[in-house]
Amino acid sequence: MSPIVTTSVNAGETIVKAAQKWAIRTNHTFILRNKRSLSALATDYGYPLLVYTAQGPELITPTGRHFFSLQMAQLRIQRLRRQEPDYLLTAVGLKQAGRVLDCTCGLGADAAILSFGLPAGSEVQAWEKSPELAAITAWGFQHYVHQQADVTAALRRISLKVADYTEALERIREPFDVIYFDPMFTGPIMTSSNFQPLRSLLPRTTLSPSIIQQALKKCARVVIKERAFHTARENAFSGTKIGGKYSRIQYVILKGEWKHG
Repeated sequence: MSPIVTTSVNAGETIVKAAQKWAIRTNHTFILRNKRSLSALATDYGYPLLVYTAQGPELITPTGRHFFSLQMAQLRIQRLRRQEPDYLLTAVGLKQAGRVLDCTCGLGADAAILSFGLPAGSEVQAWEKSPELAAITAWGFQHYVHQQADVTAALRRISLKVADYTEALERIREPFDVIYFDPMFTGPIMTSSNFQPLRSLLPRTTLSPSIIQQALKKCARVVIKERAFHTARENAFSGTKIGGKYSRIQYVILKGEWKHG
């Protein structure tokens, strides 16, 4: 059963109406809260629950709650302001405006960095397989207001849709400059407190060699966060690795088949 949308306990008419509209946009059923506890709602409708509040929507699961935040991107943005490198942007390698597809949007941190740091005029599209996680992240891209206007503007430029890259890649008609993968739920990152509320919701995803090959046909460059690349490493893929000397995060760059012009 698809998760329901409800509101915080003491939500006023404005929040109720906003929650109803959001439920329609995200293809979920709205249920009036009527002072019921979350546990009572879960008994009636099951987990997860989508709760719309004055601060935005939250995803409630048996292991916690998740809401949109730039916590994972904030430090990287500060480093970019100091003219320090971000290795994802370095791996993407665009020197002029281009089209980038983030196949594994998740919480939205990498898409936010791409939109903020790529050359002006660049297009960032993002896919997320989980409809519930996509609903929260898309709300953040559309409505979250950062204290710095250029960050807010970067979020607004991201286009996010629900899509499973294992099926959607072959339907791409207009090639991208870069296609990026970080199937974040394949490895130890799931132990992070940021991901605890999502453990029961999201399946483990494997980036297979066939998917990488499909992506290579649709772009000039494929970038893969290394921990995901380990699951698909084969002699057929000869790539360049980039990352900080002491960083746990490395990126693998593969040359795609599409040529500019």
